[in-house]
Amino acid sequence: MVSAVAATAGAVTWNSRSEPLTVRGYGSTGEGYGSFYISTRRDGTRYRFSVIQRIQRADDEHAVYANVEYWSNTGICFSPPWLSCNVPYQRHATDVTSRYTKSTWKSFYESAPIDAYANYHRGKVRMRLDIPWRWDPASAWTVTNGIEY
Repeated sequence: MVSAVAATAGAVTWNSRSEPLTVRGYGSTGEGYGSFYISTRRDGTRYRFSVIQRIQRADDEHAVYANVEYWSNTGICFSPPWLSCNVPYQRHATDVTSRYTKSTWKSFYESAPIDAYANYHRGKVRMRLDIPWRWDPASAWTVTNGIEY
């Protein structure tokens, strides 16, 4: 019998349940926290975001969601140890989680194909409120630590 093994590259967390990433607007508060990692499964090697989110809402029409971005360096950097190597990051892909309208925590998962030409990767995330007929308020961005892969 052969078993499939999912390889995972060092998960990094962003924010926490006790200190969630928070967005406020129009009487509602959205919160989120989670992790960013790279893994290989049946769908290939992909960036993966785990977003655990909830909303403390004042209006039944309000919902919370997250913008996620996958960033990679622009190429593998080879340099002797006595030289610094500063390869800039660029946005590789973006996604959003599903809208959620409850005050209990719920997990959402997003993924995108990895940038195969890079060797360092990180994620960016911000929480948003979906407010009908109005601009969607946003939190500040949280940038994860980098993952070498």
